[in-house]
Amino acid sequence: MRTIRCRAEIDAPRDALFALTQDYAARPRWDPVHGDVRLLDDGRVWYRSKDGMTMTVRYVSHDAPERVAMTMERGPFYFRRFSGAWVFKPLGDRRTEVTFNYSFELRWGLSVAEGFVARRLERTMNARLAGLKTHAESAG
Repeated sequence: MRTIRCRAEIDAPRDALFALTQDYAARPRWDPVHGDVRLLDDGRVWYRSKDGMTMTVRYVSHDAPERVAMTMERGPFYFRRFSGAWVFKPLGDRRTEVTFNYSFELRWGLSVAEGFVARRLERTMNARLAGLKTHAESAG
């Protein structure tokens, strides 16, 4: 599986950032990719991004305020496997390193598109981190 990691240092406490990233009602205020979300049963979430991509994920780890991770149950045809995680590392009382990870494997025959998919995911991840940083630092 290919893993992509993007990081940002944000002038906000770790607990507040963790809570903000997991509050789906607050997400439209900071997440430029956010579309529609439905909370399902058993720790599952259905998500549609602004560009129309849909995915159902299951949360597999929720270690507040340090880490949260999910794995895809259903999503775009080109993903064989997909998972993601937010990791929050305190750098002081009011500064946090936020790391956003995606890991994915494409279906057989689509490996030629791996670089394209990775670049697209990286742009999305960096946009989300930038939105989180701007929102959290302006609120602080």
